[in-house]
Amino acid sequence: MVKKGVILDTNIAIGLLNDNRTIVQTILNLQKSGYDFYFSVITKCELLSGVKNDIEWKAVQNIGVNRFIDVNNDIATIAGNLRMEQRKESNRNVKAPDSLIVATAVHKKYDIYTLDKGMRFAEQYGINIINSIEI
Repeated sequence: MVKKGVILDTNIAIGLLNDNRTIVQTILNLQKSGYDFYFSVITKCELLSGVKNDIEWKAVQNIGVNRFIDVNNDIATIAGNLRMEQRKESNRNVKAPDSLIVATAVHKKYDIYTLDKGMRFAEQYGINIINSIEI
């Protein structure tokens, strides 16, 4: 079986940390379908900036160990181009973190699992947006 990759957006990581049943079940189903899971380092930054105590800090440090993709020059360039194109063509102001997560998926040719409807623009760049299953 050929493995497929999916970038888990920050809201999905939060759902995993909170043991959201729908998100966990969707992840299990994707895993059965042959997906490997990854995060952008941007997600780690966003998660760490929201921790409230040592327990949450440790949980974030342990999520997706060795599954974080660093932002490199290619990803940063794709993200900058995405932001510029979206601003010019759609009058959409894409936040830098979102553009970097989408750019990571574009660079790696991975899907994105997100609950953020604002990231639907990624489909314009050939990215499949995965929706949660209904439980």
